[in-house]
Amino acid sequence: MTEITLAPMTRELFHALYRGFENDPDIYMNMQYYTQYAYNQEKVDGRFDSLQTPERVVFAVMLDGAPIGEVQLKRINRERNDCTLSIHLQNDAVKNRGFGTQAEKQAVRYAFDVLKLDREFFSTHMSNDRGKKIIMHTISMSKDVGLGLIAEGVETADQAQLLENCGCDTAQGYLYAKPMRVQEAEKYLKNTLQSKTDNEGVTP
Repeated sequence: MTEITLAPMTRELFHALYRGFENDPDIYMNMQYYTQYAYNQEKVDGRFDSLQTPERVVFAVMLDGAPIGEVQLKRINRERNDCTLSIHLQNDAVKNRGFGTQAEKQAVRYAFDVLKLDREFFSTHMSNDRGKKIIMHTISMSKDVGLGLIAEGVETADQAQLLENCGCDTAQGYLYAKPMRVQEAEKYLKNTLQSKTDNEGVTP
């Protein structure tokens, strides 16, 4: 497999990336929001400028010296040591070839001890088979590089079942319990453990 690398995103790389960008209709749940992409230098400059914040790091996904995608580490919270990862590849010519998975692994090594899947991520990708494969590969990738994994914002049994089927064994969200104060959480966990051990016939 051809190896890709990550490079700090510059304005020049950003323009080179988006000159060849194609919007992907498969990611739209509602096709009325889909439009064909047309390169516009001023708009690309504006988007690049908007990404220059302390809470965000942007990498170019590089192949043979040319950018084929971008990886963003967003909502970086240095006190909690977490953030959100997103990736966009340029067009169909570079998709489904393993480049995205390679880029994700490199970015995760750079940023995370624990990879978090937020509700928006898995809710968006649950709607079709391609999206479910993205979830599965993301979970598999986290295990390959030795990361902990937690799915946040799980609200339905279908979401929980999909995540379990894909190998995610840690989750939180309204399906399990509402947000609580520390004292309430301690009581909830104690009662839950007691109920589980009673049902299994085990003394805590």
